[in-house]
Amino acid sequence: MNESGPPSIESSSTLRRSWLPLAILTVLALVLRGWGIAFGLPGKFRPDEEYLVGCALGFLGGDLNPRFFIYPSFFFYVLGGVFWLWKTLGAYFGLFGELRFEEFLGANLYAPAHFLARVVSALAGAATIPVTFLLAERVRKGSGYVAAIALTLCYVHVRESHFATTDATVGLLATCALCVLVQLPQVSGWSRYVRAGIFTGLAIGTKYPALALGFPFATAHLGALCSESHAPWKPSTILKVVIGLCAVVGSFVATTPYLFADLNVIKENFSYQSGFVSGGYSGSGFPTGVAWLFPFALRYGFGVGISILAGIGVVFGLRDLIVHRRVGGELILAAFIIPLCVVFSLSHLIYFRYLTLFAPAFVVLASVALCRLTDVLMNKQLSAQVALMAILLLSADSALRTVRTDRLLASYDTRSFALRWLEWNTPAGTALGSVTTFYYGKPQLTRGQTYVNYDVDPGSVPTVEYVVVDEYPISFFSPYLTKEQETTLTQQFDLVLDVNPFRRGRDGDGVYDLMDAFYVPIAGQDAVQAPGPRIRIYKRKFLSERSLSDVSATPRP
Repeated sequence: MNESGPPSIESSSTLRRSWLPLAILTVLALVLRGWGIAFGLPGKFRPDEEYLVGCALGFLGGDLNPRFFIYPSFFFYVLGGVFWLWKTLGAYFGLFGELRFEEFLGANLYAPAHFLARVVSALAGAATIPVTFLLAERVRKGSGYVAAIALTLCYVHVRESHFATTDATVGLLATCALCVLVQLPQVSGWSRYVRAGIFTGLAIGTKYPALALGFPFATAHLGALCSESHAPWKPSTILKVVIGLCAVVGSFVATTPYLFADLNVIKENFSYQSGFVSGGYSGSGFPTGVAWLFPFALRYGFGVGISILAGIGVVFGLRDLIVHRRVGGELILAAFIIPLCVVFSLSHLIYFRYLTLFAPAFVVLASVALCRLTDVLMNKQLSAQVALMAILLLSADSALRTVRTDRLLASYDTRSFALRWLEWNTPAGTALGSVTTFYYGKPQLTRGQTYVNYDVDPGSVPTVEYVVVDEYPISFFSPYLTKEQETTLTQQFDLVLDVNPFRRGRDGDGVYDLMDAFYVPIAGQDAVQAPGPRIRIYKRKFLSERSLSDVSATPRP
């Protein structure tokens, strides 16, 4: 906030004056989040999408219990409502031809449902831009465009808004909650507590880590007490807190009503998740804790410059508290971001996409700090222009990686290419050997074909006609064969297809989220020419008409 005093909480006039450039930014954000949105379909190449879409489709049968609580249920119900509307209107207008809705989905391998769910995420991601603008304006007037530009081009937010996961939606709802919370130190009427509580409960009902909103909730309330000189035990003060907490609980229970309906399912889901959080992928060598957060996640999620500015924003928030005895917007945002960073630093299972939850708050904190610095260094009119130019410069690397990633997502995936080859060249019902059993790195078979474990240790006897090998730098999921395995395999089989996504000599380049089975780099995208792992298909020698060990293929759009 400005040191001269808190900003006006009335932002509707600001939004009206700013609607055209803000609309342009929102459209640009939607383009970036929609480019390549059909990635991999009908293959299920983005982890967790199949669970969310499957649960939502299950609601159409009338049973609203998802029986899956690794995620809370709000996003399931959002998708379920969208699917119900699609089914109803599609049947009315004959969009499914002579097929019933379920038959239409099956005939298209459920790709239309995944695509529509991704559209929901892309819309939520784009809708976060004007909300982020509003949040920044409420923290410091004049910083809205800076924050909106930063989020529009923010790499992690753009990437995760492509997929049918909870990340973009929970980021939108958390930002809505923060928009109300940063107002509490100025106007702390009970209606604001209700609104903050509802948005907080909806965010928690979308993804459990949104529980971290409890920290800015408490911080904003303390700021309201300081500004109004209310005693903490005053009945009206206690009533506001109770009303706010009831709104949180009520909206969460309303959106995840079956959480305690089946304790065995809940116990199983939470045990599964807590095992990963406490132990991660044991022995994988993945970076965790502070080593993951600062040199890797924040650097590639937001950029070094924006991350440093966010840290300066925290310092400004603490300075306002110590020097001016005021709880400002920076401190409220920091109270949300810092606890999440601490949890991430203590966890053994953390994904790059987790940053999406606090991405809007993070760029607002950085943008407000940038505006405060430029105000100190130059006159106010020039300050605004310099801040806009500075945020464009600081976002340039993120924007470049965003465009490169979108181009890759719009390209033909190596797994799709390999699947087409298998459909043309192998009989239905064929059992294909696989060195690894992880699901996402392989062509996802049709026509009754299956994968079976194949041991390529020396001396093993082949029991399959074909072997599929997937290799990629995320080696926990798609490990490279050892020299011994390679020798054994080539002695028994001929190479008949080699689909290589890497440019010549670049297979060691690129930066990857080693914990995520996602086959697109987050930096160094120019090292690859297609998404997906390198896939090689081998055929037993006595079944091959000739050796095709020099065959290679490059997937093309």
